[in-house]
Amino acid sequence: MKIKDILGRAYNALEFVVVIATMIYIVAMRFGDVTHDRIEYLDRWEYAIIGLAWLFFIGLPIILIYLISLARAIPLRNTRQKTMMALHVLNVGLWGIFYLALPKSEPCTAAQMEAHYLSHHDEIHDLIAYTKSCLDDSTTIDYQAEGETIDRLMVCCPRGCWHDMMNNQSMKDLTLSSVGITPAQFDTINAKMRQAGVIGFEINRNGREHQSYVKFRRYGTTLYQYVIIHDPSQYIDTHGAPLDVQYGIPYNDSILFQSAGNLVCHRFPDLDQYLNKRQKAPDGQ
Repeated sequence: MKIKDILGRAYNALEFVVVIATMIYIVAMRFGDVTHDRIEYLDRWEYAIIGLAWLFFIGLPIILIYLISLARAIPLRNTRQKTMMALHVLNVGLWGIFYLALPKSEPCTAAQMEAHYLSHHDEIHDLIAYTKSCLDDSTTIDYQAEGETIDRLMVCCPRGCWHDMMNNQSMKDLTLSSVGITPAQFDTINAKMRQAGVIGFEINRNGREHQSYVKFRRYGTTLYQYVIIHDPSQYIDTHGAPLDVQYGIPYNDSILFQSAGNLVCHRFPDLDQYLNKRQKAPDGQ
């Protein structure tokens, strides 16, 4: 067998592996992690493509091989070409089915955050105060849940940090116990979170207690959250600048409305309109 034939067969095998690997990735992207809605699915794909672009020495050959395999399959003259085209069609079909099966969602507006804060002010601050009272000294908890599924549970204490990604009851109890929270207290925290109408929080009791984060809504991979500033002077010192729209929309000297993206960040759709309204209102209210 000639070297040219060997190289040709090796490249055909490489094309097949890339197309099958893409199919596996499409399935893993949908079921390998919690994906709540269509925007989050698109955000995760955008982040993956950006990652390939950064690793261009790996990503570019993979993309080129995939596109070339599609172009080579178009004539449909033999079994290999028909098989490759069927795999490409299956990839597109799977992606479309997974996307359409997810629910739609709408971005959160600054006006919605303001209205919710005004109607749930006491519950939000009660949630923060109670959670802090449960935490041991020098600890932090970062928690997010929608429905019965825990999307994020990370705790830190002087011994280290733990991240429970399994939604396992015994693992969750062990993780929480490392920062002093009992199962009964955690049930109360969840009840207070529902009363406050929020999906999570990040609360510190580790010497950096000048601010807490209360997660209001999620849109894709973007979190719309309240930054509760307990000591504005410390917040200014930490960030090196006074409160302004660079770090969120300042509602007053102790509350910011913030959009924070883990993978992709979506800004408030009514940002300019809301800021203009606040500027025209008496005393910025």
